[in-house]
Amino acid sequence: MPDYAAIQGQNLDRLPRFCVVLRGEYLSVPGDSGDDEQLGFYVVRTVAAGDQTTAEKLALFDLEAEIRMKGMGPVPDTMEIDKSQRLDDDQDDVNSGFILYPAEQTP
Repeated sequence: MPDYAAIQGQNLDRLPRFCVVLRGEYLSVPGDSGDDEQLGFYVVRTVAAGDQTTAEKLALFDLEAEIRMKGMGPVPDTMEIDKSQRLDDDQDDVNSGFILYPAEQTP
């Protein structure tokens, strides 16, 4: 990953943008009965980065921080990139909330 000094002074609007779909298992979410449920999830993020690999790493890092900051329980052990692609300049950013599903099944 490039260090800050490598991109300092660059216009971040000029970095390529990537749509990254992340998938995870066993996110602790308060259930109807008061006990935590373990759910699988998808989340979509747009990341500006110098290359696709860096965008994927940044998306995972940001998701971990988001889970911690929102107090959503421990960060799931299983989080991975489902897919990612570079966005064209005329495409809008794509972001979503957590799309949840029961952890025992694949949507």
